[in-house]
Amino acid sequence: LWESMQEEDGLEPDAYTLTALINTAKQDGSPRAVASAFRLFTEVAPAARTVRMYATMIAALGQGGFAYEAEGLVQDAETAGLRPDVSVYGAALQAVSRSGARDAGERMRGMR
Repeated sequence: LWESMQEEDGLEPDAYTLTALINTAKQDGSPRAVASAFRLFTEVAPAARTVRMYATMIAALGQGGFAYEAEGLVQDAETAGLRPDVSVYGAALQAVSRSGARDAGERMRGMR
């Protein structure tokens, strides 16, 4: 959908559109859909990413079983100058809980 908007329609999807696409991948839950959404996320300039977009992508990664990638995005948000909120930390903790990645959960305890 993202590529079709860019190529066929000449539109540049905004942060809201990308967040909706990521949420769709999250609802699908398949690793393939989540990996595709993550690829789209990484193509967006860090300055254009929002806290909500990070929270949605982290939740999708958790749904797809990518706990360590979710943990990395929390750090990425902080590096990008965003202040992760409860939705970001909640999604990240749910991701590591779902996957059993206890070590990642322990590291996140000290992030705030």
